[in-house]
Amino acid sequence: MKNRTTEIFTQDDINNGKIRLSHQQQSDIHDNIDVVVFQVGSHIRALIIDILPLSLSLENHSDIEYLQGKTYILLNRTHFNTKSSGDRSKIVYEITTPPENGTLYWVAGEKEANVFTQRDVDEGLVLYAQLNMQAFQVDILNLK
Repeated sequence: MKNRTTEIFTQDDINNGKIRLSHQQQSDIHDNIDVVVFQVGSHIRALIIDILPLSLSLENHSDIEYLQGKTYILLNRTHFNTKSSGDRSKIVYEITTPPENGTLYWVAGEKEANVFTQRDVDEGLVLYAQLNMQAFQVDILNLK
């Protein structure tokens, strides 16, 4: 109750959402169920907990493009996005191979962003800056 440990509570406390059961599953056991056994008065009860897997799918909607004359762009959900049932601040991107012609930076502080979260992207805290100004792509059209 109110983030405190308690041994005494009522059915009304449970019904009103005042009671939370906190349980740490053994880390060496990986299963999709867990059982918590506890005693209520002289009665022993078992609570079966179904462990639902985190749903996560990555989406990449677009290339990183910016207007002529600009050398950076704020990253957003069109560049990096996930569909997840989890906390977006716990979905972590780690740059393992840096971009060839630029770098990812934090908007505040101009430090390289080699590790960032989906929430960071959602909030516009990460940008891509082109460093190699000699790199570009040209499409040639044959207009006859």
